Amino acid sequence: GSMGNVDGVPVASQVKSLVQVSRGQREEALATQNRFTERCVGAAQLKSLVELVRGDVDAAAETQRKFLANTRRMLEASEVADAVPGVSQLKSAALVADGDISSAVDTHRNFLRRCPVVSQVRSVCDLVTKGPEEALDGQREFMEFASSSADKVPGIGHLKALAHRHLQGDVERAALARAAAERSRKNGQRMLGGALKDMFAANSSEATLPPEVVCNTCGPLGDVEIRRHTLLFDIAAEQLKSHSACPICLVDFQLGEEALTLRCFHVFHPLCGDRWLRANGNCPVCRVGAVPESGSR
Repeated sequence: GSMGNVDGVPVASQVKSLVQVSRGQREEALATQNRFTERCVGAAQLKSLVELVRGDVDAAAETQRKFLANTRRMLEASEVADAVPGVSQLKSAALVADGDISSAVDTHRNFLRRCPVVSQVRSVCDLVTKGPEEALDGQREFMEFASSSADKVPGIGHLKALAHRHLQGDVERAALARAAAERSRKNGQRMLGGALKDMFAANSSEATLPPEVVCNTCGPLGDVEIRRHTLLFDIAAEQLKSHSACPICLVDFQLGEEALTLRCFHVFHPLCGDRWLRANGNCPVCRVGAVPESGSR
């Protein structure tokens, strides 16, 4: 689950395997294909079905466990995923499988209020059964979510910024839209670059990483380890200039709110950082381990 890894992506994963085979890295190519069957939704379900037909129930359950764990790592910080039919339900299932019932309920609630079709049906039902105020609240939440989501789309967010600034005279709102679009653009470029490196690097698992990352890959951390190897602090004005938004959820930091930093000095919302480290002990930005190599676990 590091940013830019293509092992769960159809076609891209196959290209990566072919590149590895052409370089004589047959074991690495096989490992890539094994990860593909565990992470790609269609391949994982087919693999589970084959294992069940063969009578290997334990193997089928393990395939599903790995698939749902990877799904959670990919989707748990994404608000947009909550609004997409199928993806939202998959995210809820992954959260339930991990025992996080509260987050699964929140995801389901978000789907009912943010999915373009379902939210409108819900508003009509609310209008009939609960009255206009409840229906308006649902519509207001949907419009706010749709607007903030559009801000994050490069091109659309930039156009919205121009409209806010020149048509409505709302300089502050224009700045927010532009900042969100720029963050998404930079994040997309970083992920695309990581994906290309993962596909074509001489040794995609190590060649593009700093030496410390290669030799210090942390597994999931417990809550005690997270508190021992992270620092909580309040965001100051000067820090907002260099850390405007959480790299995981892409939501802006607010002056004075609590934040979490790792030893590599990347900064996250505490909830985002804790959830990430419980699944992967490496920084999601630079992949340096949260626990020093010589640190006690």
